[in-house]
Amino acid sequence: MIRGGPARLRPEIVSYYDETWFDYRVLWMTLRNPAIHFGYWDGATRTHGQSLDNMDRVMADIAQVRPEDRVLDAGCGVGGGAFWLAQNRGARVHGITIVENQAARGRRFARARQVEARVSFTCQDFCHTAFADAVFDVVWARESVCHADDKRAFFAEANRLLRPGGRLVMADFARVSRPSSPEAERLLRAWLERWAVPDLATPDELMRSAASAGFEDIQVEDVTSAVEPSLRHLHRLVTALSPGAKFLHRLHLRSDVQHGNIKGSEAMWAARRGGLWVYVIVSAHKPRVNDPAQSG
Repeated sequence: MIRGGPARLRPEIVSYYDETWFDYRVLWMTLRNPAIHFGYWDGATRTHGQSLDNMDRVMADIAQVRPEDRVLDAGCGVGGGAFWLAQNRGARVHGITIVENQAARGRRFARARQVEARVSFTCQDFCHTAFADAVFDVVWARESVCHADDKRAFFAEANRLLRPGGRLVMADFARVSRPSSPEAERLLRAWLERWAVPDLATPDELMRSAASAGFEDIQVEDVTSAVEPSLRHLHRLVTALSPGAKFLHRLHLRSDVQHGNIKGSEAMWAARRGGLWVYVIVSAHKPRVNDPAQSG
């Protein structure tokens, strides 16, 4: 399946996820779901942990993940989504990340969960992978494409990797407009730069990128209201922990990257209150190959 080729390691992204691992592990992940993404809340959701699982369920339903589907988890973190898909949908999942420590932790977690026969991890760039053409049924990406310099390259690579009729599902942040006012751009930059995100695409830009890559049946759904409780949860954590984090930063017990994660979270909340970004789920299909026997 793999044809060879090194990952393009982006030092600022690797540093961000390496240095913020403790924060995510202690404050966000659950024992059941080692997730580093926002949750999806509906009428039946009662806890943070349920919301994390629910995001997996919503995306899997949209992508119609079935038993034995081969799924590429593009920007997999430490494998939360991959484990859910293997355990709940019977899928075979390969997770890729440019953060080697994440891939190594994912492999350890897979062994601990006894799903290593169905879940694997390698260190790769999801815009330039080492896989052969048309080897996956689903490409899955969550809060990862935001880190790409060129979002179009992700969609082009996803299309290449999918079999005819394959499905794409992606959950991520999107900026509301381009251009924004100078004040709005400064607020977005205060968030994005601290989270190692070069820029956000607008929903229209995401749709156009998917279309230009050859996808069809493209849907971009604004699900910000379903994610809003997770945003409030993060805001409460940041508000409570910010004074102590600032003190530890002054004592050089927390790094600039770790402190920037807190400050970026504050700016993210302010940017959302200002209506500068939304949370979207993008879905699409790769066209099926026409059967000559059925044409004419």
